[in-house]
Amino acid sequence: MNLDTPIENISGIGPIFQKKLKQLKIKNVRDLIFHLPHRYENFSNFCSISEVKINEICTVFGRILEVKTYKSWKRKIYVTQAVLEDKTGAVKAVWFNQPYIANTLKKDANVFLSGKIVTGKNGIYLSNPAYEKAKEKSELTHTGRLIPVYPETEGLSSKWLRYITCLLYTSPS
Repeated sequence: MNLDTPIENISGIGPIFQKKLKQLKIKNVRDLIFHLPHRYENFSNFCSISEVKINEICTVFGRILEVKTYKSWKRKIYVTQAVLEDKTGAVKAVWFNQPYIANTLKKDANVFLSGKIVTGKNGIYLSNPAYEKAKEKSELTHTGRLIPVYPETEGLSSKWLRYITCLLYTSPS
């Protein structure tokens, strides 16, 4: 593989993702490497649930007690809620218009959640946190550090772009 290798020849990028990458003007390895993040999010602030502070960004690790999705009656959007607990307490996580998360995060799964702690009428919660499943705290790979946020298109997330970029650097040439 070299910088001029077309994205069609990169393992892990199927026809659907090829089309989406071309919408971002990414046609080869060079274009993918130089599709630079437009900002970074700092998720390196680890804390226990009892230590979270309103309006701060933090990363917590714990076990999911429950996950549910419902449609809000006022704004007609999907809301997914999860409750995460560690040895020190529990906190709610809320995602807006991302109902698929209920299929990804399951009850009793251990996860890292990284995001901003906000307050609402029902108390404090993590708003639209990034998540990563893990068996134990030492398995952290993506959350808990500086995370690049790339220019995206529908169906092509920064999380996927980070994954495929890592594949480029780790796959044998």
